[in-house]
Amino acid sequence: MNMIRSAAAVAALLLSPLAFGQATESAPSGVEAQVPFSTPTAVWALGPNVLFNNGPVANSLGTGAGGADESVLQTTSLGMNTLGFGHQVLNGNRMADDFTVPAGGWLIDSFTFFAYQTNSPTTSTMTEVNMRIWDGVPAAPGSNIVFGDNTTNVMTATAFTNIFRVTETTTGTATNRPIMAQTVGGLSLLLPAGTYWVDWQSGGSLASGPWAPPVTITGTAITGNALQSTVDNGATWAPANDTGTNTPQQALPFIITGTLPNADVSIVKTAAAPAAPVVGDTVTFTLAVSNAGPGTAENVVVTDNLPANLTYVSNTCMAAVAGNTVTWTIGTLANGANASCDIVTTINNFGQISNTATVTSTSTDPNPANDSSTVVLGGVPFPADVAIAISAVPAGGLAVGDTFVYTVTGTNNGPGDAAGLLFNLTLSNKLSFVSSDCGAVLTGNVVSWTVPTLANGASTSCQITVAVVLGGDITSSATVSTTTVDPDLSNNSATITVGFEAVPVPTLDNLGLLLAGLLVLGLGLVTVRRF
Repeated sequence: MNMIRSAAAVAALLLSPLAFGQATESAPSGVEAQVPFSTPTAVWALGPNVLFNNGPVANSLGTGAGGADESVLQTTSLGMNTLGFGHQVLNGNRMADDFTVPAGGWLIDSFTFFAYQTNSPTTSTMTEVNMRIWDGVPAAPGSNIVFGDNTTNVMTATAFTNIFRVTETTTGTATNRPIMAQTVGGLSLLLPAGTYWVDWQSGGSLASGPWAPPVTITGTAITGNALQSTVDNGATWAPANDTGTNTPQQALPFIITGTLPNADVSIVKTAAAPAAPVVGDTVTFTLAVSNAGPGTAENVVVTDNLPANLTYVSNTCMAAVAGNTVTWTIGTLANGANASCDIVTTINNFGQISNTATVTSTSTDPNPANDSSTVVLGGVPFPADVAIAISAVPAGGLAVGDTFVYTVTGTNNGPGDAAGLLFNLTLSNKLSFVSSDCGAVLTGNVVSWTVPTLANGASTSCQITVAVVLGGDITSSATVSTTTVDPDLSNNSATITVGFEAVPVPTLDNLGLLLAGLLVLGLGLVTVRRF
């Protein structure tokens, strides 16, 4: 309830308080007959999730009949006179009061109003409530109805509040004005921040009222700025003033329950980087934050922890930076709104780049699964020092027609994995290729095979069988290359020489030489005779 109201906005539409039929119920001047107290079949209790309470109904707890609470009209101490304000459907009377929704809005589940019918039992006789919510003073120029109407019964529950409306002279004894709660529930009404007015009227099964008891605070006469419309069902309004001494304006008790509205904030992170980056290249991350509602997201903050192989350069959203942590404070993000920020970095080392950004909000988020987003880039591959070795079995004593086996071994000394390995074994012209156990192919005198990847610390080998076709020592060489950066090319080739075994010439003694001479002479004589 706002105690201060723009006089210009209200004065144009407020009427002087007039005594319309059923407009107020005044304190009785004499003794009234009381309704015998009986234990109520149901008692209203204030539930959880209260967003707003416009003021107390009871100001004297436990002093009423049967230990009930009391709403004591201060007739003697403050000279007040109005027990309740008429807001009857039958008479076209309505009540109105204001409330303010803070930043972030409310998701309203229910309104609870309070009313009584004189001489009713503690079983509720209330049958109807209709209500409207305005974005300004009811019926004032520029004010609009944002919810409800003045005809539809929207009451979903009613029960005795365990409070009797009494005067200072009837406290402890009066039981003829039991106050009932009238709840309008199941609304799921989302109201953004702002000041609103609610107006309502009630119906009951008895002839008296229904009457709306005002907010009651001991020692306080003026309790608010409520309005009353009489006869014309909300077309014109006047201050809801007590009819006693100095006619103090009153507030009307009502309670709003609900929750702070959910705000489904989410983040999507993308990256722009070279296809084959090298150390020193730029990587730009774009953070896109959105709020799918239904409420406004409050205190929205994005945190991006950059990996160690990136160096922060700049951002486009005035984010704070501490080390490799970038903190972007968005603040309030309305339902349906978006915000974006670019973070510029450079690559300072080898390795995969994995970067996660997370968004948080103090508003309830019904879908936390979309509150973080990760981008994974290949980054700059770690170098891989590949090396090659070659051996032969047997290593010598070969003759034309013999076969032997070359074993070519490739090793990755790291630190990264090697990719796209190509092995070549260039054979001597004294050899011919026979077979291999690695699917090698022969082109000219070069035997080639590939290995897709070789992990850090791993080795691979191929056995190649060859045949000797010419005599002499045999020299062959092997090489390996990789598509990964290789920091040491000195160990990417190897050469091996295999010895060839000549046929031995026998040594002749004197007898052998004589026999050899006779053999030659004999062959010569045979030849001469043929001619």
